[in-house]
Amino acid sequence: MISTLLVKNIALIKEAELDFGKGLNVISGETGSGKSILIDSLNFVLGDRADKSLIRHNSETAMVEATFIEIKNPEIHSILNSYGIEFDDEIIINRTMSINGKNECRINGKLVTVAQIRKIVSLLIDVHLQHQNQSLLNEQNHIYIFDEYIGDTILYIKNEYRNFLNLYNNIIEDIESYGNENEIKLEIDILSHQISEIEKIKFEEDEEANLVKQRNILQNQEHIALLLSNTIKILDYGNEFGCLSNLNTTLKNLKSIEKYTDSYAPLTARIESCAIELDDILSDIKNTSNNLNDFDSNSLDAITKRLEQIRLVKKKYGENIEIIQAFYKKSKDRLEKLLNAESYLSDKKNEKKKTYDKLLKLANEMHQLRKQRSESFSNEITAHLKDLDMPNVQFEVDIIASDTINFSNFNINGYDDVVFKISPNLGEPLKNLSKIASGGEMSRLMVGLKNITADFEHIGTLVFDEIDTGISGYVGKTVAKKLYNIALNHQVISVTHLPQIVAMADIHFLISKFTKDNSTFTKITKLDEENSLKEIMRLTGSDIKSIAGLNNAKELKIWANSYKIAKNNQCIAKS
Repeated sequence: MISTLLVKNIALIKEAELDFGKGLNVISGETGSGKSILIDSLNFVLGDRADKSLIRHNSETAMVEATFIEIKNPEIHSILNSYGIEFDDEIIINRTMSINGKNECRINGKLVTVAQIRKIVSLLIDVHLQHQNQSLLNEQNHIYIFDEYIGDTILYIKNEYRNFLNLYNNIIEDIESYGNENEIKLEIDILSHQISEIEKIKFEEDEEANLVKQRNILQNQEHIALLLSNTIKILDYGNEFGCLSNLNTTLKNLKSIEKYTDSYAPLTARIESCAIELDDILSDIKNTSNNLNDFDSNSLDAITKRLEQIRLVKKKYGENIEIIQAFYKKSKDRLEKLLNAESYLSDKKNEKKKTYDKLLKLANEMHQLRKQRSESFSNEITAHLKDLDMPNVQFEVDIIASDTINFSNFNINGYDDVVFKISPNLGEPLKNLSKIASGGEMSRLMVGLKNITADFEHIGTLVFDEIDTGISGYVGKTVAKKLYNIALNHQVISVTHLPQIVAMADIHFLISKFTKDNSTFTKITKLDEENSLKEIMRLTGSDIKSIAGLNNAKELKIWANSYKIAKNNQCIAKS
């Protein structure tokens, strides 16, 4: 539920903080005082379009923050985790906008997108506006509302059905991937050629790099031989100025000194070690030089041809040996399937038939459940609407199924479509709910429907913005009762002009307007019982000093308290 709503610099609201509670929270006030601004603020923080015109005059930015507590829906936990948002006991959604177009959204301090906010709040709060009951007007939602009413039985079947539907679609996709007989033959030829081409090349992981090295040697053989020859001359004994010749002379000199002193013995040993190492290096260089003669032009041609073969295969099938091997394996598997296509497709068609039969069985079960429960759902809705002064109303759940059932009729809900139909007045035919023009009728239907569906929709907070428009008299009392019924297990926030709903409130806020320093401000006040009675008097048209008006307000409050006590006792008795 929402614990706190903080609004800054939205239209006439400089700054306001509402501390909501459990049960029925009611907001009232004179026309133009700012009730709609408050709802606009709430919708803004819940992800509606950022409208810069809402920013208060002479302000650069506007901000709305909503704090949600007592989060019980486990799906919210997993979504927040996927966003990398830390979550303990509360969710704080903060959204700002500025006149320069800069907007910022945060959940628990972490920057998020508007889409991410919408996904979270869709599981936290449900806002119903007069003439904007989109969920009811959208006929695609009717089957989901009705199936939730039917409950776990159909939801379990639907989940199993959707698993088989995915399997069925995969089978069809697999079968269609084979094509016709000519297409299979052509693909076999292509795969056979590709597999053969890869098998012929038989190259190893480092082969290309080694071949490139060998080719570089062959292409620069003469220059390398010349450099090696010069190096040998510099090192070899045959050159009187060569390194080894000079080292030998140095050794002889040092060893001659040994007959006089042994101080130079360590140096002699080190130079002798260098001479041995250098002699070994010379030997290796000579061998390398001799090996150069083993390469000929045929070797270079063979290496160049091999590199071309390797690179052609890489160009066709992958940039490295791992990718090529993966392609090779996939092609081999596909070829084997194609070569055994007749047997494989026969098995797949049998699997398709069995899966279709299972789908049809599950779809039939859902259809029968919907038919069985449609009357009880219609009766419950009708009973609520009759309570709400629609004595001649007719409500029907129209379950539309095709006369000829086949897979083309199947959707994620079986082969049914569900449409709610209503006839508000005697003698009028049943029409699709979406055709109803009366806002008052839609409001009553929403209140009646929520009395049935609120518990299984798993939404903690429901907001009703003046959905009582077009309702008056004793019907107002019935609306107040039904809102309170919903509020027994949910937080309900209702913006209203009906004194009956105000009297039923657990928490009452008053929105008022005042001027100061040539500016207009909206103020939101949490009312105690005395001031709440004054607001009820205003709503009933009584003068603030009227004794009769005060007694009437008190009588209305006594009626509401009596209903609440009786309803609470009834709930305790049931539990």
